[in-house]
Amino acid sequence: FGRKLAVIRGEVEREIQALVSKRDNVHTHHPYHAWDPVPSLSAASAAGTLISHEKLLLQINTEREMGNMDYKLGQVSIHSVWLGNNITPLREEEWGEDEEDEADTPAPTSPPISPINSRKHRAGVDIHSCSQFLLELYSQWLIPGSPSNRRTPTILISEVVRSLLAVSDLFTERNQFDMMFSTLMELQKLHPPEDEILNQYLVPAICKAAAVLGMDKAIAEPVCRLLETTLRSTHLPSRMGALHGVLYVLECDLLDDTAKQLIPTVSEYLLSNLRAIAHCVNLHNQQHVLVMCAVAFYMMENYPLDVGAEFMAGVIQLCGVMVSANEDSTPSVIYHCVLRGLERLLLSEQLSRVDGEALVKLSVDRVNMPSPHRAMAALGLMLTCMYTAVLASGSDVTGVRGQVDSGSAVAEAVGVTAGHVGFSSGKEKASPASRPAHSDPQAPDSESIIVAMERVSVLFDRIRKGLPSEARVVSRILPQFLDDFFPPQDIMNKVIGEFLSNQQPYPQFMATVVYKVFQTLHATGQSSMVRDWVLLSLSNFTQRTPVAMAMWSLSCFFVSASTSQWISAL
Repeated sequence: FGRKLAVIRGEVEREIQALVSKRDNVHTHHPYHAWDPVPSLSAASAAGTLISHEKLLLQINTEREMGNMDYKLGQVSIHSVWLGNNITPLREEEWGEDEEDEADTPAPTSPPISPINSRKHRAGVDIHSCSQFLLELYSQWLIPGSPSNRRTPTILISEVVRSLLAVSDLFTERNQFDMMFSTLMELQKLHPPEDEILNQYLVPAICKAAAVLGMDKAIAEPVCRLLETTLRSTHLPSRMGALHGVLYVLECDLLDDTAKQLIPTVSEYLLSNLRAIAHCVNLHNQQHVLVMCAVAFYMMENYPLDVGAEFMAGVIQLCGVMVSANEDSTPSVIYHCVLRGLERLLLSEQLSRVDGEALVKLSVDRVNMPSPHRAMAALGLMLTCMYTAVLASGSDVTGVRGQVDSGSAVAEAVGVTAGHVGFSSGKEKASPASRPAHSDPQAPDSESIIVAMERVSVLFDRIRKGLPSEARVVSRILPQFLDDFFPPQDIMNKVIGEFLSNQQPYPQFMATVVYKVFQTLHATGQSSMVRDWVLLSLSNFTQRTPVAMAMWSLSCFFVSASTSQWISAL
């Protein structure tokens, strides 16, 4: 089911990107993120590679605005820096463990090839010499050697730190990050703390260098104190810079003591600020909300035991509030960010089953929104909820990691009860993959099937009422979706009825659905069922008007039902 979700979700993601690329405020004719500036490990092309849409969901940063192609903070992860430069974070606390591991582990035949490194070499530029020259020059400007030379303009210092924050993505050695960290820490001690313009760049730069170095106790203590102080600042850009710094620090796999020191402070900041703006996100700074959501989702995904059940329940509830609000209250950028974050939590199995079921109800409601890109994003969440519920149904997923077992934070936020939004139990009955061995495959739970059919009705409604692009996408995913979740006898009447409906504005798309459903039945040895449904439906074609439409529909129907490869190829 994971592969099936990847394919179906990829179709929806492709449409979302196409919609975003057509927005008036996006000054590019290129599809959103269709071009990957860092090629994959196996890429041979020198000009970059096209990345598959089904993998895009887990590759992009949650805080990135869809359609924005600017180079921003967090463009290169800490693990990519480690891999790209063969850097091993040296933590004094782990030296003993590392020595034991090295004794048991054979040496690799060759170091891993980094996509970033291969890109640098193909560029034909001596990146190491250039970055080293800039680092030494910047260090002289930031920390002059003699007191008489300490007259670097304040505005230049700010721009140098800002540049260093971006240029450090091109560093090639651990020593460069070590020099960057020591220089910036010295600057932080010497420069007046009241310079908030500098702090918004200085804090994330220090955190980035510290994260690459490994955040041992000697480094972690001053960095954590700096972050705690900055998060209490009244200057919003400084707090945003601190949150970006938190993301860098969290990426380096914090030691337990460091996590216990830092995460409670960050958790308290996020909850208090998200509660204050959840009902009126449009009145708050958009970038601040994005980076707060990104930090919250990252901690829930990677540090669930450290943040605790209360934090997770609170964030999920606030996400439900933001997504449930009208379009004027929650901007589209925040809406997409929240949905993507929730999808990541579902895929990483950090949400309880009750919350997953409530998210299905929430996403189904959002699919009915008039906005095409919001409806498509909600459709992606709905598919992820349903398929992850199937994946989890084979094991006991009640109370994953001990959080939110007694009720659903999402359900509380959107005003529904968990008992009315269950879907995964229906899938357990409807799907052969998850059906228990002792159950009767021909006797699915009737209530579960009814609930599941309500979900499918939303997709058929979107085909009928949506734009042509939406109808095309939904019709592409519908056959596979129906095959995964329903016995054929439960959905054939609905499929054929929609195909013959006079209110259906896109019969050509429904003809494709009928064809794929019939071909699936032929492939699974159920041709007799196709024949039975064809005989039962023939009388309905004679009632369709005009006659030309009836003839076209009947022709498509016969072609779809044919077992001849020559006829079906038409």
